[in-house]
Formats: sequence, structure tokens, C-alpha cells
Amino acid sequence: MVRRLHFTLILLASSQLLFTLQPVAAASPRANIIDRNGVVLATTTTTQSIYADPAKITDPANTAKALAKLLPGIDPEALLTKLTAQKRFVWVARHVDEATAQSMATLKLSGIGLRREDLRIYPRGSLTSHVVGITDYDGQKGMSGAESLFNARLTGGVKPVALSIDVRAQTVVREALVSAVAAYDAKGAAGLLLDAQTGEIIAFVSLPDFAPGDRGSIVPAGYRNKLTDEVHELGGMFEVFTAAIALDDGRVTPAMLLDVTHPMRLQSTLLRDDEPSTRPLSLADAFAHSSVIGAALISERYRAQDQFASLRRLGLLDTMAVNGQPIVAQPLYHPNFLRAVDRTAIGYGCGIALAPLQAAVVATGIVNHGILAAPTLLRRDVAEVIPATHIVSEKTSTQMRALLRQAVSAGTGMPADVAGYEVGGKTGTSFKVTAGNYDKQRRTTWFFAGFPMSDTPRYTLLIMLDEPHGSVATSRTQATAQWNAVPTAGRVIAELAPILGMTPTDRPSQPL
Repeated sequence: MVRRLHFTLILLASSQLLFTLQPVAAASPRANIIDRNGVVLATTTTTQSIYADPAKITDPANTAKALAKLLPGIDPEALLTKLTAQKRFVWVARHVDEATAQSMATLKLSGIGLRREDLRIYPRGSLTSHVVGITDYDGQKGMSGAESLFNARLTGGVKPVALSIDVRAQTVVREALVSAVAAYDAKGAAGLLLDAQTGEIIAFVSLPDFAPGDRGSIVPAGYRNKLTDEVHELGGMFEVFTAAIALDDGRVTPAMLLDVTHPMRLQSTLLRDDEPSTRPLSLADAFAHSSVIGAALISERYRAQDQFASLRRLGLLDTMAVNGQPIVAQPLYHPNFLRAVDRTAIGYGCGIALAPLQAAVVATGIVNHGILAAPTLLRRDVAEVIPATHIVSEKTSTQMRALLRQAVSAGTGMPADVAGYEVGGKTGTSFKVTAGNYDKQRRTTWFFAGFPMSDTPRYTLLIMLDEPHGSVATSRTQATAQWNAVPTAGRVIAELAPILGMTPTDRPSQPL
């Protein structure tokens, strides 16, 4: 049995209280968490904590004063309450440094002792706070993130648990999002980088985040994970799914003309495009310019029940699992959305809300030859069989890659057109709901991207900004996705591609 020494108090024959070492059974060590390249993200060390046995304290008031001098910031009155409690054990201060522990030992205070404890530490701090998560205060049980998801594997483990995360990519994504939040005065942001072929999550960032080593600073907003804990309407980004199912069912073609020249009445709502067209547009052009009217017209080719069946086939209506556990928030929609108005609204991203991770994974499957690789936070072995589902045909996937490429080369995604990497993507802007109505002052902006799009995408990227505002560059007037989420994605791709070993090419886009 593994044993550890800890300090305890014993009463000697001379009645003098001294510190001595006594072996006690220790909990099994918790395995390290590392990134895909071996960088340590979580590890366990031992520290000393100060405890009290109130029944053995002869002078609580002076003991409290002495400890208060030793422990800056501690409340003397609260401490005195602890020291006079009708208990045989209370914590005074946990995980103190060695200098404090030694100073405390020299005081030889009756009823006060030291105990060695495990402490879980996170060398990368806020950088990986949401993806790695934290344990309970004892460092034994995972409470969030990978610490919780892989708790059984980590408990009593010896071999490190290797995540799919690449710290280099995580750093680039987080720094870009921090800059974007400041530049666009946003409430928060999220970013996700996926290996399109293996389903590995390479970067996973949610802002605000938190400092896992400073539990007192963790607030609910920082602890909430935007990628998995929240669901949102996607606005124009949902057109990726609208177009994919319509192409796959043979209801449309990329060259089909859509009459988007007039506003469209949908009950009390008048649909207008941000950039109205004076001529009918092909589906490809309507998609590239994020035409709300175009998406609505595509959806009107469906019966509501057929549309829902197709969305379910994609995997958008059920809870998504990561590494076998359904940790992603349940999609939100009305279970009886069978009215024509609901069918049409869903086409342009209203009436159904998804967790960002789920939206990105399904969109990735659409462009990855129609093969959805199950998402994973664990590094995949070379020989590992990748759980996968066919969600659209190879032909549809090829058409969608071309649509997404055109949206970046000549549409609303142009600020993300990083030379040499054949980026394709789709913008989206959605309004939040306040008191049952859409609030035009509070929006969420989206950009889903893949690269390269002329062939098999190697990576896909999702950028989300929560309540961004116009920037100095846009005269404070423009706050839709093409003005904030898209340039943020462009910065990420430009910095990441070389780090990930991607070589720029000059290949032309595939024709529609």
C-alpha cells in the first residue's frame, strides 16, 4: 500500500506538544493531463495545510491572533469562531507554502497541526481552464472539463492522459479572441479548432475563462463553457445545413436561380437582405452573400416534417456525445414545429438553437466528404478506428466545399481569405431574445471555416463573438459577423496554418 508521512500532534509524557511524523494511508495519486505533444496541463503535488482540534486549544483568543499574524488576509473573528467550535477537526488554512508551514510549526500552538495534502495544479492557467477543468478542493474528483470527463481514468492512474489539444493552437485562438473581445467590446467569445478527418479537438477556448489555481476568483460567467453549456441560434451560419440537405435531397442545385429581389413577408416579419440584389441570384451567389431571402426560399421547397427528418439525419436534433458522454447541451427547438412559418424560419437560422460544438462538428462532417467523425478530446492513436457516420453524399460535400470557398473568395467571408490556404466559410449573425422578442441591440456573430476547401479539409474552425459592437474600423456602425468574427478567424488561420505544418498552395477553387 502506498503510504505518506504527515505531521500530527501528540502529547508527550512531559505534556509538551511537539510535531512529529506519523505514517498514514494516502489516496492513490491522480494522473497527469498532457496535451497531444506532451505538454503538462494538470499535475499533482503535495502541500501542507493547517488544521485545528478545538478541544485541545487552551487559549483560543491568543491562538487566533497568532495565526492571523502568520496568515495575512484571514479574518480573525471568523478564525476565532472556528477555534471555539464544538468539533474535533477544522481547517485553518489549506495549501500554505513551506515557509508558512515552518513558521507555524515553530509557534507550537496547542491544538494546531499540519497535514500534508494533494494539490492539483494547472501550469497553463487560464489558457486551458475550460478544456482541462478543475477537481474538487481535495484534488481527487473531477468537477469540470477533462478532469470530470476522464475522472475514472485519472483516478489512481499512472500513465498521463493525453488530450487532443495542441497548446500552440490553443494559445493562438485564445489570444485572437481576447483581442477581438477588446476590439469589438464584446461580452465574451468562443473558438474551436477541429481536425476534420479524425474528430480531434485541437483548440477549445471559451471567454470569459478563469484561473483554476485561484478558486476564490471563479465567477459563474467565467465558469460557464460557451462551447458546450449554451445553445444559440446561428443566423446565416445555419444555411450550411439548409443548403446541404437541399442539395443532398436533390431539391436544388448550386446554379439554380432564386428570386431575392423583393423583401419577403413571413407573417409579421418582413425579411430583407443586408445587401439587396436587383437581380435573381444563383444559390451559390445567394449563399456567398448570406441572403436571408435565398435561405427562406430553399426551405420552402420542403414540407416541415421532411425538413426535420433531414436535420435529424445530420445529427442536429439530438444531444451530441463527446468520448461517449452526452456533455453537450440539448438542441433547443419546439418539438411540434410543423408549421410552414417555422420551416421557413429555420432555413435562415431562427427557431432552433444549438451548442457551438455540435454545430461545428456537423458542419465539419458535411465538408469532410460527408463523413462525420465522432468528436474527441483524447489524442487518437495512428491505428485507432475512428467512429464515423455518413451524413451527406460525396457529391453534396464537394458542392458544399465549393459554396463555402466562394463565400470567402467573393462573399461575406472575404476578410478570412488567407492567401494560399483555400479557406472556405460561412458567416452568421443572430439576435438574442429578450422578453420573448428578438433584441436588435444584442447579437451573436459566427464564422465557420475550413481549410483547404478545394480538397479534403484538414482543419475546421468556429469563431463566435458574444454581443460584439461596432469598432473604430467600422465607424462604430457595423457589428455583423463579416466585420468581427470573420477577420478574427482570418487572423487565427494566418497564424495557425504554418504552426500546424501546412504549406501554402496556389491551386484554384473547384468549379461549381
